[in-house]
Amino acid sequence: MHRPVLVTPPADLAVSIEEAMRQCRISADDYDPAGLTEIQQLLGAYILAATELLDGWTGILGRCLKTQVWRQDFDGFARCLPLGLGPVSAVGSVTWRDSAGQVSTVAPSDYTLNTDGGGRSAVRFRNAWSMPGDLDESAAVSVTYSAGSSSVPVPIQQAILLSVGAWYENREEVVVGATVSSLPASVAVDRLLAPYRRVGL
Repeated sequence: MHRPVLVTPPADLAVSIEEAMRQCRISADDYDPAGLTEIQQLLGAYILAATELLDGWTGILGRCLKTQVWRQDFDGFARCLPLGLGPVSAVGSVTWRDSAGQVSTVAPSDYTLNTDGGGRSAVRFRNAWSMPGDLDESAAVSVTYSAGSSSVPVPIQQAILLSVGAWYENREEVVVGATVSSLPASVAVDRLLAPYRRVGL
């Protein structure tokens, strides 16, 4: 199994600019149009940074937040091909490339999408289906699939907003001349994210 490849990123942010403005206690009435645009661009960058810490193949949650499309490549066929990210909502296609470079598509009727109790998904080929031979040497089999959902769980949204608010108030790596303390455990980012971390079995 190769490293997954992002085909189509999410269409929108995990939290909105307006939500981030409320979190940071920013009123649009306090800025002229140019200043407001600058603030919104800054918040948008913070939202993206906070989201990328959590989302996708490199994110610490090991899952997708908003709906996005990924491609998983394999060197060959097996009865089950595991998909590295979830939650998987649909398989778009399963293709394979032969030694001559010709690409063929496996009929959707020849496989199913299976998801276990831990949320891990795999493409399972039907027992009656004959696996093709004469595959290309590397990454010959590709599964394209959709993962994530239309809405992000509220605790994850709140964790992103907490991060955005902290970065907005403290824009440098070092805080000088101020006493800094962490939030209580009941509202800390780690506590909010803990139920959504993928745990291997």
